[in-house]
Amino acid sequence: SKPEHISGGDDPWHVNEWKKKNAELQKAVDEKTIELVDKNRELEIETALEKVRTIAMGMRKPDDMLDVCKTISNQLQSLGVKEIRNVQTAIFYEQHGTYMNYEYYAKHNKTIITETLYTNHEMHEEFARKMLKGKGEFFKTHIEGKKVKDWIAYQKTTNVFIDKYLENASSVNYYWFSLGPVALGISTYHPLTKDEINLF
Repeated sequence: SKPEHISGGDDPWHVNEWKKKNAELQKAVDEKTIELVDKNRELEIETALEKVRTIAMGMRKPDDMLDVCKTISNQLQSLGVKEIRNVQTAIFYEQHGTYMNYEYYAKHNKTIITETLYTNHEMHEEFARKMLKGKGEFFKTHIEGKKVKDWIAYQKTTNVFIDKYLENASSVNYYWFSLGPVALGISTYHPLTKDEINLF
C-alpha cells in the first residue's frame, strides 16, 4: 500500500527526495568532520610549540640548547614526523670558518656539542653561505644511494658524531632555516614531505 495522501507517481515514498537529503546531510557532516580534524591538528601543533617555547624560555646557558633540540625532535615525532635522524642548531664563527653545533640524535637518544669546520667540504660551504645570508634563508640537500657511504667516509675524517644508522640508510636529508644569528636544522633518513618541512 501507499500513503493516503499520495495518489500515484513514480516515487510515492519520496525515496529519491530522502536520498538527496541524506546526501546533503552526509556532505555537511563530512565538511564539519574535516573542519574539526583541522582544528584538532592546529591544537596539537600549538601544544607542541608551547612545549618547545617553555624549554627555550628556560634556557640559562648554551648547553641548554640541547634540550631545545631534543624537545623539537620529540614534538615532531608526536605530530607524526618519522625517521628523524637529528635536530640541531648552528652558531657560526665566520672568523674561524666554524660553527658550534648543538645536536640531538633521535634514534641514539644522544646529545652532542661539536665545533664543526665548514670550509673543508663543498656542501658545508654552500650551507654556511646560505645561512650566513640571514633570517629567512633555507637550505636543503639530499644524499642518496652510494653517495651516503661517501658521506660517511668523509664524516669519519672530521670530528663529527658518526651515526651507525646511516650505514643502512638509503638517504640522508638535511633541511636548514636561518634565524639570523643561529640556524635551525633537521636531518632525516627519508625525505620530508612539503607539509613536514612547513611544520618544522
